[in-house]
Amino acid sequence: MRRASFARQVSSPGSGDWGDCGHRFEKASDHLSVVRLSGEGIESEELDISKKRYLALYHSASWCPPCQAFSPHLSEFYHASNKKNFELVMVGHDRSKEEMIRYMKQHGMEFPAVLWPEAGDWGATPSGSGIPNLVIVDMQTRHVVEESYKGGHYQGPDVPLEALRQCLRSSSR
Repeated sequence: MRRASFARQVSSPGSGDWGDCGHRFEKASDHLSVVRLSGEGIESEELDISKKRYLALYHSASWCPPCQAFSPHLSEFYHASNKKNFELVMVGHDRSKEEMIRYMKQHGMEFPAVLWPEAGDWGATPSGSGIPNLVIVDMQTRHVVEESYKGGHYQGPDVPLEALRQCLRSSSR
């Protein structure tokens, strides 16, 4: 199956238009109560995100066709990545936790997830409310590094995913 691409060129760090998008998650908690796939079951856990350099918040839902198209690629990225410096959390916009869990199982999303109403301040979508929306946060500054919306215009989740790749490459040096 061919994947629809929303990608555009992402500037490299320090080039001027990449980096701080202006929004901060100053008051957001360092802990999130999440669920995670575990074998055939589901585990609940208290996730401490304060020790991570980057946090990727993936706003998604099972009823969203563009989310259905992007989720398998994000799962592949997560499986292939060293998670020492980042965590990816899905902020689910489904009607119930059961719908969200079915969606996670369908696409092998082993990263932690929380329903949007339970996400607290981390559930905010700084520049746009459509999904899929991927928001990358630098946990040292609590600033948004990149997101699917820029200046109120949708640029898609591929752009922040590439920004996260660049952040992880530069932080591993």
